Amino acid sequence: MYKLNADEKELTIQLASKFTLIDRVVEDTIAMMVDGESYETTPINQVIRELLLNAVEHGNDNAIEKMITFSIVVLSPGRYRISVLDEGKKLRPKNLIVDLQIAADSPRKKGMIIVNNFCDDISINPETFAIEAIITLPQKMDWGISKESDRYTLLPSRDISATALTPLKRILREWLNSSVPLCELNLARVESIDSITLSLLISFSKEIVPGRSLIITNVNSELMQLFNVTQLKRLFTITGAEDE
Repeated sequence: MYKLNADEKELTIQLASKFTLIDRVVEDTIAMMVDGESYETTPINQVIRELLLNAVEHGNDNAIEKMITFSIVVLSPGRYRISVLDEGKKLRPKNLIVDLQIAADSPRKKGMIIVNNFCDDISINPETFAIEAIITLPQKMDWGISKESDRYTLLPSRDISATALTPLKRILREWLNSSVPLCELNLARVESIDSITLSLLISFSKEIVPGRSLIITNVNSELMQLFNVTQLKRLFTITGAEDE
């Protein structure tokens, strides 16, 4: 069974406890409720999958005849409340709090690590006993890529954080595998960079061979201080906005 009802702000799906229906829920949700052109969809995709997998396997014990009610409400642009209700034993709030160290060493609970990581809040509705998760999606990054015979240029449209690392890894790997000697990371529109991004840049610096360079340009004063403290200036040529 798969029954769907939707309007502009809310989508509700009733489905049987079948793993094969989970992909369909994700696809319908992304297509009908999420602005995939403006926001990254990977976080909400993974949260929906893990909550539904939990409902099928642990809530309803893989009993196909038991139903799951899934709903998603648009709270504001890019921000959603997801609700999943199964017919199994009711969870206690403490079951939603994941000890990351214990979960990392356990063959189970990996899904709840993902849910806790991506969601702003996760709770149990005291009236329906549904699991409810609040998630805010990051805006999509426009990397402003231009490729010429002598340089790659990246002009990211916003601050760089862990949510944007997959495309950055791909772009840097593509440059490393090419014969283009120079890659410029232009931070004119970037105000902050997180530690995971810094670690990525340090990791890639070890793969740059002599005769090739990754330069970082248009850096604001706060970022320049960060690069000094983390000693990135020893690895790359870094210039401030005032130097351009």
